[in-house]
Amino acid sequence: MVYDCFIFFNELDLLEIRLNELNNVVDKFVIIEANKTFQNNHKPYYFEENKERFAQFSSKIIHIKLDKYPLFIPIINPFTPWKLEFFQRNSIVKGLVNCKPDDIVLISDVDEIPNPSVLQNLLDKGINEIYGLKMDMYMYFLNNQLIYDGGSSMSIEEAKDGIWHCTAVLPYKLLKKTPNRIRKIIMRTKRRGEVYKIIPNAGWHFTYLGGVKKIIQKLEAFSHTEYNNENFKSKEQIESFITSGKDLFGRDLQFKMLDDLDTLPKYLQENATNPKFKDYLFTK
Repeated sequence: MVYDCFIFFNELDLLEIRLNELNNVVDKFVIIEANKTFQNNHKPYYFEENKERFAQFSSKIIHIKLDKYPLFIPIINPFTPWKLEFFQRNSIVKGLVNCKPDDIVLISDVDEIPNPSVLQNLLDKGINEIYGLKMDMYMYFLNNQLIYDGGSSMSIEEAKDGIWHCTAVLPYKLLKKTPNRIRKIIMRTKRRGEVYKIIPNAGWHFTYLGGVKKIIQKLEAFSHTEYNNENFKSKEQIESFITSGKDLFGRDLQFKMLDDLDTLPKYLQENATNPKFKDYLFTK
């Protein structure tokens, strides 16, 4: 059995791509959904409200709804958004109670979609250790790819600090640390020298999609509270960054707009003209 486990905020269209793209190689989808953002504000259960949209996958979905949280007490256990994020990710284990030792577990976020061909190749060979599936990154649009060429600023940054976006793949019997800890050490393999095999170009990380409104919603919800202020939430500024292809946070990142969709998820290629995905794709 293969368990694809991820935390979910409100990314319904990306969830549709993920479920369809991985359906043939995954047996169970473990969706962790909370009624609080990482910044501790109330949110709806977006998946719960839209589950009929994903009815064809209902037999495969294990939906974990979180409504009870750690007790945060000043000085003793003060609140930070990162603690809520870690708590949500570590709740993945709630969906693995029926796992057998040799079942395969994937740990990621919903917007980090493994390439099913890469995953199937690993499954065919047999997975007896911990792997990292390194994602190509796309920002603002599904076809706006971050450049990795060895000399790009992103390549240099990762060589120094570790991988930004990577899905952990491992047998359940090796899940001896928390899901968050497993994810963290996979992402920091280069920097700290842990011996885990990182497979390049093994999927897609789609981030800051959906235009200005969705981006602001993310800034007000995710763990990086340093960006939840008017310096970064200006609608005009965000719009100009999207138009010019510059990074939201002033990082020296370079992007390229793909000429075609051949390297993107097959489900997206087949449904690129669908109105629900059309606005996610940049067209000249």
